[in-house]
Amino acid sequence: MGGVERRLDDLEVHFRPASLEVEDEETRLRRTIFRLVLDEISSLGASRARNRYRGGTPPTPIQPTDPVGDSLGYPYTYGERTEFAITRVLERLELSEEESEEIMAHWVGWFRELDREQGWDRWDEVEVEGPPEPTPPWH
Repeated sequence: MGGVERRLDDLEVHFRPASLEVEDEETRLRRTIFRLVLDEISSLGASRARNRYRGGTPPTPIQPTDPVGDSLGYPYTYGERTEFAITRVLERLELSEEESEEIMAHWVGWFRELDREQGWDRWDEVEVEGPPEPTPPWH
């Protein structure tokens, strides 16, 4: 039993907040926006997933959606998807227009630079060419 408890304690270390000490407001906002943008990018990708089913007999298919394509049209690039995610996050935070524009420029520039620095060079690459395929009925 002691081994299991020790392993759980080791795992919990990874889920604790980095620091609960005094942080300035700017650092807290930056960390919050970063997490929210990454969550939004992940969510936008997951919404296109097919072959997902809800329980029941037979299971009910969950049809994929594509908020980015619905909004921007097809095809769209990785950079456009990232900008869309940042925009959605900033809209939810209900910041002033001036703050939103400044933060938008900062984060778009940061993600673009990260793409370039890592050698991915995917910013202008087409990510999606058309709407997602529908989920077929359960067999």
